[in-house]
Amino acid sequence: MLFTAVTLGFFVENIREHYIEDQRGITYATRLAEDIKEDSARLDRVYKSAEEKVKLISSIAHLAENESTLKQFVDSFYYFNFWNYNSYGHVSNLPRFYRVEETIEELKAGNLRLIKSDSVISNLTAYSRRYNILNQTIDDYWQERAMGLSLLHNEMFDKTYYYLHYKDHPRTFPIVYRALTKENIYKLKTELLAYRINMESLNLNIRSLQLINQRLSKNLELYINQ
Repeated sequence: MLFTAVTLGFFVENIREHYIEDQRGITYATRLAEDIKEDSARLDRVYKSAEEKVKLISSIAHLAENESTLKQFVDSFYYFNFWNYNSYGHVSNLPRFYRVEETIEELKAGNLRLIKSDSVISNLTAYSRRYNILNQTIDDYWQERAMGLSLLHNEMFDKTYYYLHYKDHPRTFPIVYRALTKENIYKLKTELLAYRINMESLNLNIRSLQLINQRLSKNLELYINQ
């Protein structure tokens, strides 16, 4: 009888511990689902930012094809570098995506075992991998393109008025040329073209992350409601 009681007590305690762990896993999954939902909104903003930059660059790129519109092309670059549009930032600023980290960090700290779903784990791993790739891509583009455009802007134009009247509407800034050389104009053409290609590539990476985000959300929903 004593042996039976001890054995039953052991099984009951084991079941209770498993139940508690399962509930903690559901709690983490619920929190993660909320974080992924927020990530989705942030990704959408980054995508729209990059898309808007592609449109802006495309809107002035054709001006570089003819000598008669070359000055308009250069002047547009002067204003676009200041222009704050649709709350997404300036042309030379890169959109950044920062995911919600709190729940993921707690899971990494030894709690990932609590989520008993291979689908959730595999998609979460893929999500983290693609997230790192996206950020590395953004870092590379920032070093290669956005910073280059800002430096070129500083080289081609005198921005004294901007520094003294930065609160004014950008369209009122007078254009004072500093180094309007053929080399700089050619560099501007190539840099803007490369930057547009970079933004398009960036959006492909964002789309890939969004698809993983959607799969992870569905798997989390199934796991939570099982």
